[in-house]
Amino acid sequence: MSAIRVQTDQVLSQFSGRPFGININYLRDHDSNRPQARPLAEAVLEMGAGHLRYPGGEKSDWVLFEHGKPHPLEKYEGYARGHTLMDLDDFIALCRQTGAQPHVVVAYDSQERTGVSEDAYLANALGMLRHANLDKGYGVVFWEIGNENWHNQTATPQEMARVIRRFSRAMKALDPGIKICVSGQRDDWWQAFLPLVEQDIDCLVVSQYSCMDWGSYDYFVKHDKVDLVAGARAAIGHLHKLLPGRRDQVQLIIAELNSKDYADLFNRPHWADDNNLGHALVTFCIFAQMLELPEVAYGLLWNTRWMDQQEDSRRIWYGLGSRNQLLPSSQPIMLLSRFLKDSMLACEALPGLMAFVSAGKDGAALNLFVVNKGLSAVPCPPISLEGGQFDLEAAWVYTGSGPDDLHPALSRLPDDQRGTLAACSLTIYEYRRK
Repeated sequence: MSAIRVQTDQVLSQFSGRPFGININYLRDHDSNRPQARPLAEAVLEMGAGHLRYPGGEKSDWVLFEHGKPHPLEKYEGYARGHTLMDLDDFIALCRQTGAQPHVVVAYDSQERTGVSEDAYLANALGMLRHANLDKGYGVVFWEIGNENWHNQTATPQEMARVIRRFSRAMKALDPGIKICVSGQRDDWWQAFLPLVEQDIDCLVVSQYSCMDWGSYDYFVKHDKVDLVAGARAAIGHLHKLLPGRRDQVQLIIAELNSKDYADLFNRPHWADDNNLGHALVTFCIFAQMLELPEVAYGLLWNTRWMDQQEDSRRIWYGLGSRNQLLPSSQPIMLLSRFLKDSMLACEALPGLMAFVSAGKDGAALNLFVVNKGLSAVPCPPISLEGGQFDLEAAWVYTGSGPDDLHPALSRLPDDQRGTLAACSLTIYEYRRK
């Protein structure tokens, strides 16, 4: 193959709206914590996030709510001190201001870890649901029971299945229109867990951290056809195998994704957590591969910001800075919001490149995303748009000085530069059918 081949008649997936978004940090994201910053809603609108997850990840299991007001537990009381917390009503207001779909996590963890009983956790879940959908009429659809229940020895798969059945049935008795979302990881978990919850779930939830043990950005450069959504793909496979009667009813949500390398947990050299162009390109490719999976409802970046107060931190845990400006970690969401169409098409790229294609519903418009992973500029290979004739209307490039650049930017390419793929870049070609 000597060209980038786009098969315009082979649709991989279709979607509506904006099937991507970001995790909110209820402990840090209230606007009053940043009086000199622009409103958070402006940042979410610039980002174009279509879904927002609240109150966050692990912190979701350590907070109980009363009439929509959060009460953090244990160490999270300390994190909350001196800050205005984003309550459930604030969160829904943010969703309504930005047109984003709310995704709410209700707490669950073991009593041994948290001191909170299962009955208290269930009462909290029902209280949140009653406040949101019955008292306030918010109509929140997606409700996740516990964060990463396979993690931190929360429960065995069998124990968790029993809890899920109990919570799901009680919550749906209160509001039958909701969707129950449940998390999992690893083959052994899904095999033991899924058959026990077949009729009580609507969405599977995974965390997709795709750069385990990479060591450096160089791994991305040297490995072609890297599968950045292996965890999501495995969960879908188990769904099809174990619940064949529900394979068209249960969707997948990637509740957390990022390009963090966790080799440091095992005392091995790891790709630094810097909030830079290299990580942003990999994160964009995680989102793009996710969008090619028809079973996926949406995926969410981890996250707006972390706990320490270095809000202009170089760490990729910061999608937003102290003024609510978009940092490289969240810029892939902005790029998708601006250029994604209504479907993903089949596409083949040459070694050293990654390519993705999105087309409009009527097939009149088509956008080609080409990632040059390498550290040198290269000529763009011929682009073969099979199944139609198209005119190139515009081209854009998202790049910087190299993978370590903390300030990459998007710019329009002049006509005479469209034939070159800049080093460490994402080039976007906009086509219209003749």
